[in-house]
Amino acid sequence: MNGTLHLDGTLSANGLTGGNAAGGGSGGNAAGGGSGGSIWISANTLVGGGSISALGGTTSPVNGAAGGGGRIAIWAWERNGYAGTVTTSGYSSGTIYMSATSAEMVVPQFEISGGNVKFTVQPSVMGRRYQLQYSNTMDIGTWQDLGSVRVGDGNNLVITTPYNPAEQRCFYRLSLDATQTP
Repeated sequence: MNGTLHLDGTLSANGLTGGNAAGGGSGGNAAGGGSGGSIWISANTLVGGGSISALGGTTSPVNGAAGGGGRIAIWAWERNGYAGTVTTSGYSSGTIYMSATSAEMVVPQFEISGGNVKFTVQPSVMGRRYQLQYSNTMDIGTWQDLGSVRVGDGNNLVITTPYNPAEQRCFYRLSLDATQTP
């Protein structure tokens, strides 16, 4: 990720509007809207006030279906200066993924004390959801949630779980949900 993307216009991968199939007419000859496409943005910084969209195309007036929403992935280390919109919609809603920003990429402090493992995030990110997980092997699909999801409030977030010294090995990770709680 290098450079800055300054977006004040429109970046879109929208599906086309459906129409009547060859031969026209009504009945079963209608064509549905096209699906939204994919947009992948990779930059150090995203700024501006423009719009990013991957919308499903609308349906024809007769018997068609709207296209599904597309996919948007934004990998930007800093995006506090971006005041624009990011939208997917259609017959199905589509997907928006935004990577964590530099403010969110905080390595928690780790401490074993008094029979507990304690993780401290200093400071937590307002509205982001944190989930402590563990695995004995670190293999994909073996991670299990410990406790409930905690929502950051901008202050230090402390998550504590019992420590079992009899376990030969146990790996921990703190998962940061990419969506914000309103």
